[in-house]
Amino acid sequence: MQHGMVWTDNFSLDHMGSAPFIVVGGDSRSLASPALRQEPPTTPTPATTPLGSAGSAHGTDAQPEVDTSGGEAIKMLYIGFSLSISCNMTNLESTTLQLEWFKNDIKLESNDRIKIFQENSSIYIAEPSRDDVGEYKCQTAGVIAGDNPLHKIIQVIFLEIRRLDKSMVVTEGGELIIECPVEGHPPPGIQWYKDSELIADAINGTQLTLQPNDKEMPNGLMKVTGVQLEHRGNYSCTIISKNQKYERSIFVRVKGVYAALWPFLGILVEMIVLGIIIFIFEKRRAKAEFDESDTDQGNDQKADNNRGQRRK
Repeated sequence: MQHGMVWTDNFSLDHMGSAPFIVVGGDSRSLASPALRQEPPTTPTPATTPLGSAGSAHGTDAQPEVDTSGGEAIKMLYIGFSLSISCNMTNLESTTLQLEWFKNDIKLESNDRIKIFQENSSIYIAEPSRDDVGEYKCQTAGVIAGDNPLHKIIQVIFLEIRRLDKSMVVTEGGELIIECPVEGHPPPGIQWYKDSELIADAINGTQLTLQPNDKEMPNGLMKVTGVQLEHRGNYSCTIISKNQKYERSIFVRVKGVYAALWPFLGILVEMIVLGIIIFIFEKRRAKAEFDESDTDQGNDQKADNNRGQRRK
């Protein structure tokens, strides 16, 4: 026998609308504010045929089969905002049943941090943290002997995606290091692309290394050694979480190994040319002064000769 309790929704992450939680420029409230995020719509999809609609709940007629599971829902945890998880359950009979809550199969009790409300079949955490991520289950308690408890599983996940710079410059022969700016629990899948082609196919495998990023997300950091000019292009990391995909991209420019020398060589050439001009100018000026001194000396000698002839 089953009680006349049914689940009033069975949504998944696909109903969450826009990206669940994206931090822009380090502001953890920019897109996660209540005004901007979209809560999952409540779509009434009764999972059972209510008992009593075709006869008594304890009658002798053939009883409609009641699903004891409310399916699985997904709830996003937003750092800096309260977390509320509801079973969205409707009691079709006048029976009074209590709910028990479990997290990762450990029973939860109301305390200073977690509040359990029997009135609306929900729990409330005022200041959630990453430790609150996990599998939550609400289950009916105190059922009649022979009945199976109704239960529902809610997966609480956390996903934070930050910005990437629009572009970066690396030197030929050096290292290219790009970190996918994501943190999630459970860890999301990460795939790397260059110009829309899988990175493993676009770059020589001996040059490519994928490592965890600074948040310990697998494959969250891409490193390319011995960068060549052909490595220029658009790089992107695709983040996969609960069948949802998000992308961050950056354009990489590669400058030649001698590119930094050109400004120095230009300055050096300018100095050499300027030195040659100064040298030629000084040489001509010295020659002009020498010629002028010779002319003055000749005039003085002529004047002396003229004075000597007049004395005679």
